[in-house]
Amino acid sequence: MKPCGAAWSALVESWRNLLDRDGVLILDAETTGLGSRAEVVELAAIDTTGRTRLHRFALPRRMPVEAARVHGLDRAKLQVLGAVPWPEIHPEVCEILGTASVVLAWNAGFDARVLGQTAARYGVDLPSIEWRDLLADYRTLGHQGNRLHQATAREGVKVPGDAHRASGDCRRVLALMRAVCRPE
Repeated sequence: MKPCGAAWSALVESWRNLLDRDGVLILDAETTGLGSRAEVVELAAIDTTGRTRLHRFALPRRMPVEAARVHGLDRAKLQVLGAVPWPEIHPEVCEILGTASVVLAWNAGFDARVLGQTAARYGVDLPSIEWRDLLADYRTLGHQGNRLHQATAREGVKVPGDAHRASGDCRRVLALMRAVCRPE
């Protein structure tokens, strides 16, 4: 049984208005770490109809072993996957992000920061983006923690694919949104 109350109803209505729109993107990035020197190594974006709009791999200047343990993307695997230096994918990233009315992300502050610092590291600019943090939205319901897998488990969402991989996490976010908005 789903929770009820004003906060839940407001969240459901808000998320319903974002679903099934090709101009609303869900974005996720896998990175070289969490700090101020982190770079994007995998970037995915889907629209809320479920269509993949972007899925690219970037070859960072350095790839710490600790980060590779989280997402499984070391330099060798990135090269096999066709990763190229950020400046080569940046125009496509800007084109896709420039078409979005809003970009949704689980912990959007992190994705926005690391995307911005990656672009800055290579001396390129990003388009102006309106971000929406779905983790912050979900926390308005009183749920603690910041893990996507905890929220999907709480809502009974099962999505095949690798956790801590950009494309799979985008699909988990979309499935979570749909589960939250599904009528009883």
